[in-house]
Amino acid sequence: MLLLAGLASAAGAAGPGAAAHDPAGARPPAPVPLHGAAGQALLSDALRVDHAPLSRYYERQRQASWCGIASGAMVLNAGIGHRRWQQQTLYAAAPAATGGALRMRLYGLSLTRLAQLLREQGAEVEIHRAPTLPALRALVTANLAHPGDYLIANYDRATLGQRGGGHISPVSAYAPAEDRVLLLDVADAGAHVPAWVRLADLQAAMGRAGGQTRGLLQVRPPARAARR
Repeated sequence: MLLLAGLASAAGAAGPGAAAHDPAGARPPAPVPLHGAAGQALLSDALRVDHAPLSRYYERQRQASWCGIASGAMVLNAGIGHRRWQQQTLYAAAPAATGGALRMRLYGLSLTRLAQLLREQGAEVEIHRAPTLPALRALVTANLAHPGDYLIANYDRATLGQRGGGHISPVSAYAPAEDRVLLLDVADAGAHVPAWVRLADLQAAMGRAGGQTRGLLQVRPPARAARR
């Protein structure tokens, strides 16, 4: 299961610099890096059925606006698709879904356009826009306890206390005791790393931007393939 959370114009129609409004102005706790002692301890007790297949195909985005492309390639390669996808070939596979090459370079993919692109490669995709915290918790709990489908998250970095605006990355694990999810951040090397964030903070980071809400993609193999 894969929740996809997203850089670039990963916030519906919003561009890479768009940030969700935080009326309280409260800064959330810093994300916990995966590759530290605390991050590894969280992983050891987490629901992580998607972590190994996603990690196997983990890669950082090749272009500044390609967080959605990188996340989509990871999910397809982890078991949704029937071929090995590179970011460049995925980008070239369905130019209509990206809204054109120039728009893609400037703004990246919105949640809706990323869903369309993945569907054109044969995946079944469900969009969950701005779920409530209980709904989000139920979704990640069910998804990350069951193999074969994936989550991709589209969220606002500033709401998580990070530099930047809208972004997209896969969700690979959930630690119920700490109520944190693991975002396999696909950002350029040195910018951000895979890290654990509080589920409540991720939910807040899926608020409205550019007239649309952010959220998650739940990506599955085609129904016929899943029954085999």
